[in-house]
Parts: sequence; C-alpha cells; structure tokens
Amino acid sequence: MFKHLLPMPPGPNSGKRFFWFSGRAEIALALVVMVTGLKLYVDGTGHRVMVLFLGSALSAIILYGLSHPNSKVRQKLEKWLVSPFSHIPYIFGLYLFFFEGFWRLAKMLDGFSYFELAQAAFFFIGGNMVVSAGYMATEYVHSLKESRQLSH
Repeated sequence: MFKHLLPMPPGPNSGKRFFWFSGRAEIALALVVMVTGLKLYVDGTGHRVMVLFLGSALSAIILYGLSHPNSKVRQKLEKWLVSPFSHIPYIFGLYLFFFEGFWRLAKMLDGFSYFELAQAAFFFIGGNMVVSAGYMATEYVHSLKESRQLSH
C-alpha cells in the first residue's frame, strides 16, 4: 500500500547499489558526528565519545571519497582510500550496531527510558546502513583494484 513512499535500493546486480547505500550511511554518520561533536564541546572528552566521533568522521570521509569519484577528497587520497583503510566503515558499522546498539539496550535494564530506546534504535538502524555501505565499499575497492591490474 505504501510501497511508493519508500525509496527502494537498486537491484543487487546494479552498479548504483553502493552509491545508494553510501548516501544514507553518510547521513547517519553525519548525525553521529554532529551529536558527538556537541557532546565533546559540552562535556569534554570521553573514550566512547571520542571513538564515536573519530570513527564516524573517518568513515564518512572514506565513504564520501569512494562514492564521489571526481571529488577533491578522492583525488588527494586515492591511494589511501584504495587500501586496507577502506575496511574502516565496515568495522565501525559493526561497532555501532553491536556495541553501541546493544549497550543502549543493556542500559535500560536499570530503568526503561524512551530516550535510550530511541538511541538504541538509531544505532541499530544507522549501524546497519554503515555496515551495508562499508561492505559494498570493500567490494567496490576490490573491483577497482582488479580493473587496474587488468589495465596494466
């Protein structure tokens, strides 16, 4: 009934699938960067907040560089993006989904809170988007490496 309201990703064999997921993951990562940046400004540094801030910023830069081939980020960091560093968004997405998502649910054992439930849902959904885009980024990087090896 509401199928036309939800944008669906391109098919699994489409080359545009990575770019579709990457855009959504970049939005989720930008939200995490903004919230943790504000938290760092107000409360100061903390281990979890720093991991969230740095991991989100680095993952967003990597995904942006890979999904925008003509960007200055891509041109300046080409060798860095097409290296093992391209796995950072995937690993960070797993951290968001499993550690942050489940940790927020575990905090609710002390007492129910709609805010904690909303944070857990955000980290589950956002982590899933980042993991999907991160996995597709690694496949995209592998295809770039293979095409370069074939051209040499």
